[in-house]
Amino acid sequence: EFYFFITFNAWIGRKALEIIIAKRLYYLFLKRGRKINNKMWYIQFPANLVGRFNIGTGTVGD
Repeated sequence: EFYFFITFNAWIGRKALEIIIAKRLYYLFLKRGRKINNKMWYIQFPANLVGRFNIGTGTVGD
């Protein structure tokens, strides 16, 4: 049970890190003036980024 708690905390921490990285890259794109009018891009971009991080860390997405 204690081991599960540690791994769960690590999982939460990694998710939080992924979200922070995704947000930073997302705002970097916006700051550079790449304002694409297609709203689907704004929805899909963070999800795709987090999906790529999940593949990179060896876990399947949520």
